[in-house]
Amino acid sequence: MKKFIHIIHSDFSRNVNKNFDWWVYRLKILENFTIQSLKNQTNKDFYYVMYLRKCFPKKLVPELQRILDVSGLQNSIIYYDKEDELRNKILTCFSKAEYIYATRIDSDDLFHKDVVEEIHSYEF
Repeated sequence: MKKFIHIIHSDFSRNVNKNFDWWVYRLKILENFTIQSLKNQTNKDFYYVMYLRKCFPKKLVPELQRILDVSGLQNSIIYYDKEDELRNKILTCFSKAEYIYATRIDSDDLFHKDVVEEIHSYEF
């Protein structure tokens, strides 16, 4: 069993009800900034996990999946409605490790290129 798995996660939809154009714009920000900062990490031993709720437009799921796929990052999309459901899905998806390191990044944020390396250097 692996000692830990590191997930970097974004709750992309967060029960936000906006129009379609707003979501398209947010996907562009995600692709051009947040994903780029994750691709530039010096330590790539992490999974990028996107949490989606029902309010996210279904028509944009293929575009989100394309963005994640072309990023080259290990990634996953987890659909959920309730917090308990999300926790259970995370534990099920990443049960091959003794510990799960979880780092949140909002879909319009950036990380320093060494943040993953720094997190992994700590003994928890």
